[in-house]
Amino acid sequence: MTPITYRLLTVKDAALFRKVRLRACREEPDAFLEAYEEIAKISVTGSRRYFKNGWISGAFNAEALVGITGLYRHKGIKVQHKGTLWGVYVAPEARGRGIARHLIKMVLNEAAHAGLELVHLTTNVKTPLTIELYKSLGFEPWGVEKHIMKLPDHYVDDVVMTKYLN
Repeated sequence: MTPITYRLLTVKDAALFRKVRLRACREEPDAFLEAYEEIAKISVTGSRRYFKNGWISGAFNAEALVGITGLYRHKGIKVQHKGTLWGVYVAPEARGRGIARHLIKMVLNEAAHAGLELVHLTTNVKTPLTIELYKSLGFEPWGVEKHIMKLPDHYVDDVVMTKYLN
């Protein structure tokens, strides 16, 4: 088994990132607020917007990007102490190796070093393993956002969670 390597992604990785983000939105439509159809319309150049005002961590199996996680720092004087964890995805063939945990810790570490005080996230209420992962990393659930997404045949509800970094 090839060892997984990790690093923060940069705008130079926009094409790799876009490919994995497309796959994530196609395979897991209940997990991501953006629809595959929306992401598919964004060019590689347009994908660079994801790298502004935050961090994206990546997991590589050899040269293949198999996992991504983003953390966005909120803009504005009154809210720049907060961030939002987003886009956590590990390709099915790479799951079960602690990759998501490592990716999340990377961006949380960057956020803490940059002075963020708390990080929010939302995740599907029907994913107990994911919720437990977040809890094990110090996120605390505090509510449910009903009908956060409307798909063609159902609604999705998300649990809202927060982690205080200091």
